[in-house]
Amino acid sequence: MSPRLTPTPFLLVALAGLALPVGALGASPVPSLAGDMPQLIDARTVTVDGARLISMSPDGRSIAAARPAIGFARGQLCVIDIETLVDRACADLSGLGAGLRVEDVTWSPDSTHLAFAERAFVTLEDGDLWVMDAATGALTNVDDDGFEGDVPLFDAEGDAPAVTLPVSPAFSPDGSTLAFSRTVFEDGARRNALATVPVAGGPVTELRTMSELPGALYFGIGWASDGETLYISFQAPDRDDLGNGVWTVAADGSAARLLVGRYQDSHGPAVLDVSSDGGWLLLQDPEVFGAFQEKLPAYAVADSTSGTPVPLLPIETADTLGSYVAWAGLSPDGQWLLTLERTAADGFHVGVRSLDGTVSAPLLPEPLEMAGPVDRGIALTWSANGTAFLTGAGDLGTGYLLTIAGGTTE
Repeated sequence: MSPRLTPTPFLLVALAGLALPVGALGASPVPSLAGDMPQLIDARTVTVDGARLISMSPDGRSIAAARPAIGFARGQLCVIDIETLVDRACADLSGLGAGLRVEDVTWSPDSTHLAFAERAFVTLEDGDLWVMDAATGALTNVDDDGFEGDVPLFDAEGDAPAVTLPVSPAFSPDGSTLAFSRTVFEDGARRNALATVPVAGGPVTELRTMSELPGALYFGIGWASDGETLYISFQAPDRDDLGNGVWTVAADGSAARLLVGRYQDSHGPAVLDVSSDGGWLLLQDPEVFGAFQEKLPAYAVADSTSGTPVPLLPIETADTLGSYVAWAGLSPDGQWLLTLERTAADGFHVGVRSLDGTVSAPLLPEPLEMAGPVDRGIALTWSANGTAFLTGAGDLGTGYLLTIAGGTTE
């Protein structure tokens, strides 16, 4: 996780883009604890100068990155070939009024498109919802309210045009639809709705109004693998609001209920990812993630039926003082977690554990000096071809590619 840490150059940056045997990271592969446990086959470090690496595509062939690394909000969003580190396509973001919201950059299941929203709730300027063609860089505005300028937060007279602020897009399992949070200012009133829109563009459907509070659905949305259920993250300004947490909603907007409420002293959890079999949710606590402290766990898993949360705690050391789980991601088969654990002594350890918590083991033989997501709301990506990708947190242009045997359905 740890964007708060002072960037330290990783020793293998000079080898960027070269495939490295596992031994180049310090030792031979760690033996598995179970016959079917995922094991490390290969690892390499990649560096893309002047870019802020965000995530890997589901097919394991591309990296999403924003340029420039600093001041990226109205620069470019690029798709980079993971083998050659050459741009496949880039989208010009200079026309975005509120700028790119990095945590919203999300891939379609077939890796052909990306979706993202803008930083309207930060800049208080109007922002829209965009779909990018990963092959050409072409952008489609799929929630264009026809408005530009300052958000009319206090328009009590209702004489301003309807203004919509979309965030947290999530592709449906078949890739045809985006679900998103849509805050609407209209006729002097406000509402925050769960909405959908076709990826190709078309009418926006507001499935259900969840609150009159702008931005109550702000930190994450996920789909069940069958496309019949949505998981949404609700956080009211009042951290003690009993509605804070992850809700489950039918895909038609019906049957909304709180699934995972507040389970620790924070604003409540947000959904980060859903396992491929739909049985588990990966949760992130946005407040803990952004608090720059290790007193509470920032990640947890929860059964998608009961909603019972199980916080992810370090397994690398018996003495957990100063240690915490800094990042996590689900395996393609939905049975394993890839985790990044920060220890006070020697850096970031990459490990794998079963979702039920019964089996765990180190994956990389040596810790990394700097690793983690570039923003909250981004899951560690593990693709169907057995490739996992870790970004370098504060070391913005550096990432680590791991080839893993096991954990996939292929």
